[in-house]
Amino acid sequence: MRAHTFIPFLGLLADLSSAASSRTNSTLLGPFDASKAQNSTEHEFELGITPIAPYGEKQTSEEWATPLVEGCPRSCAAAGSNAADWTQVHDLGDLKDCEAPLVFDLNVHSQAVETVRVCALEGLSSSSKAAAHLGAHLHQGAARRHTRREAEKPSAGHCSPAPLSPVSIHLTAGLAGVLNATNHVTTAVQGLKQQLAMRTSCGSTVLFSKAGSAIVGLYISADMGSVAGAVLLERFEKAASLGTQMMQTCDINPMNPYTFGVFAVDKISDFELVRKKVQVWADGYCATMPLIRPRDAKVTVNIPGGDLFMGSSNGTSSVSSAELSSDLEARAECKTTKVLADDTCTTLSVKCNIRGADFVKYNPKSNLCGSLLPGQLVCCSAGTLPELPVNTPVPAADGTCATQTIGTKDLCDTIARAKGITVEDIQEYNKASWGWAGCDRLQIGQVICVSKGNTPMPATAPGAACGPQKPDTKKPSGSFDGWDLAKLNPCPLKACCSGWGFCGTTAEFCTDTPADTKAPGAFKVNTNGCIQNCGTDIVNNGSPPDEFKRIGYFQAYNPGRPCMHMDASEIAANFKDLTHVHFAFAGITENYDVNIPDSVKAQFDVFDKMDAPFKKILSFGGWAESTEAGTFQRYRDIVKPEYRSVFATNVVKFMEKHNFDGVDLDWEYPGATDQGIPAGDRTDGLYYVRFLNTFRNLLPKGKSLSIALPGSYWYLKPFPVEDMAKLLDYFVFMTYDLHGQWDYGNKFANPSCDSGNCLRSHINRTETRNSMSMITKAGVPASKVIIGIASYGRSFRMADKSCTGPQCLFTGSYSVSEAEPGPCTDTSGYISNAELEEIWQAAADGVEGVEAKQWHDASTHSDIMTYGTQGNGMTDWVAFMSPTTKQERVEWVKKLNFGGTTDWAIDLGGYFEGPSTKNGTNNGGWSDFKADDLSCDSTNWPTTLDKLSESIESVNANCRAVATMSILVNALVAAVAEYKDVSKNYDGAFGWYADWIKDSIDDRIEEFLTPYTGKGLKYLD
Repeated sequence: MRAHTFIPFLGLLADLSSAASSRTNSTLLGPFDASKAQNSTEHEFELGITPIAPYGEKQTSEEWATPLVEGCPRSCAAAGSNAADWTQVHDLGDLKDCEAPLVFDLNVHSQAVETVRVCALEGLSSSSKAAAHLGAHLHQGAARRHTRREAEKPSAGHCSPAPLSPVSIHLTAGLAGVLNATNHVTTAVQGLKQQLAMRTSCGSTVLFSKAGSAIVGLYISADMGSVAGAVLLERFEKAASLGTQMMQTCDINPMNPYTFGVFAVDKISDFELVRKKVQVWADGYCATMPLIRPRDAKVTVNIPGGDLFMGSSNGTSSVSSAELSSDLEARAECKTTKVLADDTCTTLSVKCNIRGADFVKYNPKSNLCGSLLPGQLVCCSAGTLPELPVNTPVPAADGTCATQTIGTKDLCDTIARAKGITVEDIQEYNKASWGWAGCDRLQIGQVICVSKGNTPMPATAPGAACGPQKPDTKKPSGSFDGWDLAKLNPCPLKACCSGWGFCGTTAEFCTDTPADTKAPGAFKVNTNGCIQNCGTDIVNNGSPPDEFKRIGYFQAYNPGRPCMHMDASEIAANFKDLTHVHFAFAGITENYDVNIPDSVKAQFDVFDKMDAPFKKILSFGGWAESTEAGTFQRYRDIVKPEYRSVFATNVVKFMEKHNFDGVDLDWEYPGATDQGIPAGDRTDGLYYVRFLNTFRNLLPKGKSLSIALPGSYWYLKPFPVEDMAKLLDYFVFMTYDLHGQWDYGNKFANPSCDSGNCLRSHINRTETRNSMSMITKAGVPASKVIIGIASYGRSFRMADKSCTGPQCLFTGSYSVSEAEPGPCTDTSGYISNAELEEIWQAAADGVEGVEAKQWHDASTHSDIMTYGTQGNGMTDWVAFMSPTTKQERVEWVKKLNFGGTTDWAIDLGGYFEGPSTKNGTNNGGWSDFKADDLSCDSTNWPTTLDKLSESIESVNANCRAVATMSILVNALVAAVAEYKDVSKNYDGAFGWYADWIKDSIDDRIEEFLTPYTGKGLKYLD
C-alpha cells in the first residue's frame, strides 16, 4: 500500500499548477475527471443517500410499531362514525406531526388519559401532505365507506321517538380576544360540526377536535340532541373567530335537561383545561363563567320532545324543587321504569307516557338528566321510589364474567351503583382482567368485569400488531386467564410486543413496567409496558464459535472509480488477518444462471485463478441488483418452486469449474415494500428458506453457504432466520448504515430527534448491540452471526459549524446530501477511510484551505471528524472507524461469542497499486499527468455547453471543470443583463397594458349584456 497526500477535492477555481509544483509526489495530484467520477460505483448507486444495508426505517411510519400513517390516524370517513373503529393512540404528542384536523374522544374522568380514539377529517386542511394522507385512506375504504354511510345515515329524530320542537334557551359566552390561534380554533370547530353530522349513536356527546395548535372540547347532553348542538356550534364558530374561548347553555334545574358546552384553547399543552371543562358538563354541572362577559343571548333551537319540558300541559311551568319535594312526601310508591343505555329524560317521559314537566316533578333530583345510569329506576307517577331489588349481573353461560365497556363518562362508582355492586367488587372481579390498572385509570373502550367469572377478551385496538387486542383475534378455546392472553399473536422474530400491541426491539417496546395492580396488560403511567419476549439482552451466546471468522468484502468493480483502485492480487499481502473474502458481486441471468458482469470480469479472473490463504466466497446480488428494474425479479423468481433447482444446479456447476470455497447470497430484501419497485410478497421469506434447503442439498460437502441479513427489524422480519440457521454456515449481519442522509425528516430514525436530521453515527455500538439482541432472541446462535464493521464514513454538512453533538443538525434533504464528496468515491454523504485519512494528513501538513479535527466518541464507540477542504472552515461531520476502533470492535464481538466480523469493504481502506495497464498504473485519475499538463489555456475553449460536450477531449482534463464554470458564468452574466434591460420601465409599461385590458373589457361587457339584443342575456334569470 502506498502513502498519499491530499489536495482539496474539486478545486474548480484553484491554482492547480502551483499545487502541483509543491506536491509532485502525490498520486492524487492531477486533474479530477468528473466524467469518470460520475461513472463510479458509489456515484451510480447513489450511496450518499442510499444505505448499503438499510437500517434506519426509510418510511415515516411502520405498521408493526405505530398505528399512524405519515403521522396521521385513519380518516373519519374511512373509519366511520363508531369511535370504537377509530385509531387508538396513547399520547396526544404522537399526533403533533399530523397536519390534518383531528377529532377524538376519551374517558374524561380518568386521572391518566392513556387511550385516545382518534380519526382525521377530510376537506378542512389546505396541507397537500394531509390531503394526500387522507386521500390514501379514502381510496382504500371507498366501497366500505359507501355501504356504511347508507346504513348509518343520521336523522334528526333517530335517538328519540319525540318530534323536534322549538325551545328557547339562554346561551352564555366568554369574552372575545382571549384566543390567539383563531384560524386553528375555527377549523377545529368545523371538524366537530362535520363529525356531529356523521354521528349515528345516541346518548350524550363528548368529543374533542384538534387543528394546528388548537384543541376544542364539546359536550352535548343526550336530551338536547345533535341538531340543536350543530346550531349552537355555528354560533360558537363565529364567536371563536373573534377569540371567544367558551360558550355554554346549562341549568341544573331538572326542568331544563338541556346542556351544551364548548371550550377552546390555542396551545396543545393546555389540553387538560379542556378536559376538565368537558368533565364538569358531563357530570351534570355548569362551568364557571367570567363575571364580566357579554350579555346572555336568547336562542331558539329545535330539540326532540322540547315541548315536553318547556312547560306543563298549558305550555307554562314554574315548579320549584321545594314544591316538587313537598308534593311527593306523603305519596305511596310510584310507578317506575328502568333506565336503559342511551336513555334520556325525554325518552323516559315518552316511556312513562307523561309530559317532561311531570317527569321531573316525580323525579326531583337536581341534576337527574345529566346523571342517569343504566339500570336505575325512575318514577312515572307521583309517589316515592321503591327500593331496587338486588339483581346483580351474573356470568355468561361459558363462565365469562359479565362485562362493561368503558365510555366517555364512566367511573367505578357510577358503574357499581348502576349494577347493584360495590367499587370493591369491581376491583376484586378485575384482578386478572386485561389492562386493569385501577378505578382511577379507566380508559375509553376498556372491557371490565362487573361480576365474578372468567377473564373476558379485551376490546380490539384498530392497528394493533400483536397481543390479544390485534383485530380479528379469536377467543382461545378452553379455560384461560389474562396472562394466557399475552401469548396471542406473537411478533415476528420473537420481538417484543409493547403493552399497546406493537412490535419492536428497543427499550421503548421491551421494558416491562407492571402497574400496581399487577394485572396482565396493565403497566405504569407514562410507560409503554411489554407483554411478550421482553428485554433487550443478547441471548443464545453461551459458547464461542469453532472459528472466529474475519470476512472482508472486495468490491470487484472498484476500478470503475477515478482513483483508489485495488487489484484482487493485493488482498493477501495487505489483509493478513482475513479468513474469508467475499467477491462482490456476481449476478443472475434471465435464464437463472450465473452472470459475471463486465464491470467485475477482469477482477473475477484474477480472483478465480489466484491461490489464497483465505477462503474465496462468491457473493450474489447486493442492493443494486436486488432493486434495479431489470434484475430485481430474478431474485424473487429463483426461490419459487419452479426455479429453485434450476438456479441452485447452475451455481453448483459453476463452482465445479471455478476455484471458490462457498456461496453467499445477498438478496436485499425478501418481502420489502419500500424500495421503489413492486412490493415483495409475504411468501418471499418462506420460499427463501425452502430454496436454501434445496441449495444446501445440492452443494458439495465442504462448500459453505451463507446469506446477508439486514440489521433492521423492518427489513429482517420477513426472514425465518431460526429455520435458516439450520441450513447455513453463517449469516453476514450488516450492522452498518444505522444512520445516514435518509434519516432527514423521519422522526422514527433518531431517538429524541423529531426532525430526523441529527448528527448520529452509522456505526453506533449501542444500536449494533440492539441488533445483536434481536437476531439472537429470534433463535439464531450467536456463533453463526458475523457482525458488520465499516471502512467508510457517513458524512453530513453541519447546519452550524460550531455544533457537533448528537442533537445538532445536518442540512440537505432526504435525497440530497450537501457534504463534500471524496475525489475517488465522489459521493456526498459517503466517503472512504482512505479519503478521510488523506484529509487528516493534509490538514496536519498545513495544506491551504484544509482543516480537520478528530476525536473518539465513547458513547457510540465511533471516531468523529469535522473537516473542510474548500477554505470555508470545518463544514462537514463524519463518523467512521479508525484502525484502533475497528480492532476494539472486533475484540468486543469476540468476547460476546459471535461468529466473527465482516468488513465493508476492504478496498475502501487505503490506496493500493491497482490493476496493471500498459501506461503504468490506473490507480488515480490524477496520477497519469505531469505537472506541465496542469496549465489551463482558455484561448480555444468552446463557448457553449453543447460545444464543450462535443469537443471535451480538446480541453485538458484538469481544466474541464474551470471551462464548464466559465461558460456558466458568461451565460449568467448575459441573462442578468437581459433581465435588467427587459425590466426597464416595466411598471409603466404594465400599467398601460392593464388600462387597455380594463377599457376593452368594459366595452365588451356592455355589448354582451345590451338589453334585448345582448348574447349574454340568455345566461341570466
